[in-house]
Amino acid sequence: MRPHHLELTAFGAFPGDVDLDLDRLGAGGLVLLCGETGGGKTTLLDALGFALYGAVPGLRGVRDLRSHHAPPEVGPWVRLEFSVPGGRYRVTRTAGWDRPRKRGDGTSRVHPTALLERWTGSGWDAFATRNEDVGHEIGLLLGMKPDQFFQVVMLPQGRFADFLHADNDAREALLKQLFSVGLFERVEQWLADRAKRAADDHALARADLDRVRARVTEAAGLETPQDQPDETGRRGRARPPGGETPSQDWAASLAADARAEADVAAARRDDAARAREQSERVLAEAREATRRAVERAELRARLAGLEAREPEITLLADELDAARRANPVGRAVAEAESRVVEARA
Repeated sequence: MRPHHLELTAFGAFPGDVDLDLDRLGAGGLVLLCGETGGGKTTLLDALGFALYGAVPGLRGVRDLRSHHAPPEVGPWVRLEFSVPGGRYRVTRTAGWDRPRKRGDGTSRVHPTALLERWTGSGWDAFATRNEDVGHEIGLLLGMKPDQFFQVVMLPQGRFADFLHADNDAREALLKQLFSVGLFERVEQWLADRAKRAADDHALARADLDRVRARVTEAAGLETPQDQPDETGRRGRARPPGGETPSQDWAASLAADARAEADVAAARRDDAARAREQSERVLAEAREATRRAVERAELRARLAGLEAREPEITLLADELDAARRANPVGRAVAEAESRVVEARA
């Protein structure tokens, strides 16, 4: 974000109008705000933050940002023109203030307003007119929330002298107040928890290893090696000067035997797998032969039934043939009877 132009009226230490051409001020490089206390240095930074987010950095609030020296009828407002990679924008905000009533005594509270405009090349186009909408759009344009902006871009003034004279605990508390460190504290705690769990797991694994080593040594008929200090003073497994401990020799022999037995078991497994495949093929062939035998028996039974009904089927075929031959005669008789009836009529 690059600010170009800042205007303000009746804001903070300035009772009148202030117009700053920030492009002109920044043409030479760095800009230094200097002056006596109360001269308005903080007000300019407050105005920039208020224009963007409707808030000011540090512990100051936005309840009473109006200059106490401004004319009673003049309200506080700030306008900032700035640019981001997406374009050039202008934001205008008015702060809440108590305006004198036009009739009678007393004041009326004027609520804050906000307006965000985009430069189109030929003029300013308003596209956000509510405080919430302007704040949301500013957050999208700058990619930061108000607290992030005031911690990264515009640090609160007046807090670093306390930091320089504070003890370690006070400095830590002040840094936590200035910068959001909650995420890092959670990461630190997460890493500490992970380290503790890893240490616990390591201790459990070491205990399991010791138990297994003791069982192997006991099965080998050897004495369990004891932890004894080595030449450096650290405690470890005692070893003879020339080589491995007896339990380690036995464990190595046991491992070799286990590998040999594993090879034999693997060969037996392969043989069993081949035998199973052959048995499955034989079983499939037997099932297919059984299915065909059953199908053959069913067909033979059906054939025997048909052969037993052969005389009946022959008789029915003769009757069907006679009926077919008699069909033309029946139609002729019916036609003759119909003609006789017509002749009698």
